Amino acid sequence: MTTYASTPDGTRLALDDAGGPGEPVLLVCGQGQDRHFWQGFSQALMAAAPGRWRPIALDPRGIGDSDPLPPADTGPWQTRDMAHDLVAVLDTLGLPRSHLIGFSLGGRVAQWFAVDHGDRLGALVLAGTTPGNAHGVPRDPEVSAMLARGDLAALAGTMVPPDWAAAHADALPGLMRRRPIALPVLRRYYEASEAHDAWVGLATAEAPTLVLHGTQDPVNVPDNARLLAERLPHAELAWIEGARHAPFWSHLPATVEAVSAFLARHPLPR
Repeated sequence: MTTYASTPDGTRLALDDAGGPGEPVLLVCGQGQDRHFWQGFSQALMAAAPGRWRPIALDPRGIGDSDPLPPADTGPWQTRDMAHDLVAVLDTLGLPRSHLIGFSLGGRVAQWFAVDHGDRLGALVLAGTTPGNAHGVPRDPEVSAMLARGDLAALAGTMVPPDWAAAHADALPGLMRRRPIALPVLRRYYEASEAHDAWVGLATAEAPTLVLHGTQDPVNVPDNARLLAERLPHAELAWIEGARHAPFWSHLPATVEAVSAFLARHPLPR
């Protein structure tokens, strides 16, 4: 069911909320993605344990069905500020806390949520992400250039293995992006991602954390997963063998199994 959360500055964020009595699992997508990124994963997660989970996926501000950016909003964005929008989602839905899965840029945002809002967090899954350029392992500059210019056709090859892309050629363009996004908006998300640095705070995060990563990820190279797992006090590492950047698409059963089992070991307090 699509609904909206309101942030303190009045921006409305579009949500797909599965509803029901299950434990909430807030899903935060990557750069340039909207909430439809999670559609297959949400359905598979609920099917894996009927009634156990309540996925909630959101469109970041300026993307999808969330409010467009006001013309006066031209300042720089920070991943730390984006984490405040997640608090607004929980407040709107009346949820004292939630599990959180952050993918790529969403994983950077989720790191700050764990640091600044740990009292609202259950278990954390950081997927395909990094601790930031200051402490992380860099990607190939060619991939960074693709991200900076929003080159969807080129980026599709970084998301999934070639055999999966060939078998899903009709669906892949829609998975990559459902709606056009203005280049200035994409650029601001890219700059926020590039400036991310939660390294100091990560050592204080208390949430049980699963660091999930494809072994063949060219966007956020796998050594970053090791860095995160070593830096976070309560983290474990799960590799999705053969996956590139988006195991939520190409390796859905293995990803759902890893995530569902991890969340089940760390239930929300009643």
